Amino acid sequence: MLAKNGRHPRTWRVEVTPLLVAGASGELGVSDAIGALMIGLVVSQTRLRERVERLALLLRNTFTAVFFVAFGLSIDVGALGEIVVPVLLAVLSPFLASAWSCSPGASRTDCSCPTGST
Repeated sequence: MLAKNGRHPRTWRVEVTPLLVAGASGELGVSDAIGALMIGLVVSQTRLRERVERLALLLRNTFTAVFFVAFGLSIDVGALGEIVVPVLLAVLSPFLASAWSCSPGASRTDCSCPTGST
């Protein structure tokens, strides 16, 4: 049964409880993560769990997009030329090491190469 504003009558509890827990955890000197854990434990036992999960998923996706846009805007494109060689070495070194250790002339007999050659 929905209220006149189209919301579930107990939705205000889900909206207000995190604020109360955040205030209480701040007053107790507990970290934000512990406060979030406490509210998660409380909300997971309610009938509104699925609705809260949907809302949290929407917020997570929104904040993820905002984070990556902000991170992308903070990158100095002019400095990218200085790090091209170290990045290429870091990306290619595992492949080169794997190819070298599984080469036909390698002394390892327990090499599990994709081609099966040792």
